[in-house]
Amino acid sequence: MKVLLRTFFILCSFLISIKQFAQIPNGTWRDHLPYSNVTYLTEVNNKIFCATTGGLFSYDKSDNSLQKYSKVNGLGDINITAIKYDENMQTLVVCYEDGNIDLIKNDSIVNIPDIKRKVIVGEKSINNIYFINDNAYLACGFGIVVVDLQKKEIKDSYLFGPMGSQIYVNDIAFDGENIFASTKQGIYSASLSSPNLVDYTYWNKILNLPDIDAEYKSIVYFGGKLLTIYQNPSSSRFDIIIIKSNNWSIWSPQLPNYRLIDVQNDNLIVVSDYNSQVYGISERHNQSTICLLR
Repeated sequence: MKVLLRTFFILCSFLISIKQFAQIPNGTWRDHLPYSNVTYLTEVNNKIFCATTGGLFSYDKSDNSLQKYSKVNGLGDINITAIKYDENMQTLVVCYEDGNIDLIKNDSIVNIPDIKRKVIVGEKSINNIYFINDNAYLACGFGIVVVDLQKKEIKDSYLFGPMGSQIYVNDIAFDGENIFASTKQGIYSASLSSPNLVDYTYWNKILNLPDIDAEYKSIVYFGGKLLTIYQNPSSSRFDIIIIKSNNWSIWSPQLPNYRLIDVQNDNLIVVSDYNSQVYGISERHNQSTICLLR
């Protein structure tokens, strides 16, 4: 996605650099954080929120205005690792490298520092966010954490590595019934209707993979298919594979070395080392086919 909007980034960086050198009244504070290096973004109505190495800023498409968010004016931390907006709850979830969490709604910021404060052996980083039923499922460096967006609190945490140990989760997907977690040690799944997902025995490791113990990066459910990124040991390149009920197949439409797949606005976003592409669904002969849009 960031490749698709590179021109936008350059424009915003230029505008911000101008604003940073503007005069401010005596006796007021101004942050001097780096906003030019955009790492993540998400669209919220008429605004585009961009996470940077120093904080967060929004660009209003209706009037071209910019607003900066940092620890100076309410953010809970620095080093943002994931942001995503839940339309149903009208809440922007901002996650950080140290496990800190901010919920932004109507310019009000609620901080949830539970993971940051908790003593955890291993990484606390939050790598991605997925929304299911008014809950935010966070892919963390030790497992999955569920945040109740209504109560604005942590609801559950799932440790489903061997014998219930910690496991590094890169991404999360959902097919309407099962939740999937791509990790550094394979891909796991569990039915969301299971009585107790805190119990690791309700999680199953997917065995129909090229290497069940390899690291799998982004994972999405799109067009009735489960897709993930896998590093092919024979070529060392990153391929996209489709996971089926009994087997798997490589789906690398054009260029090798894929880095990110995501679903945005009902389209599949594919980012490689060279460019980004957008795919949709085409119905042919009563079958759904993933087709290139642009």
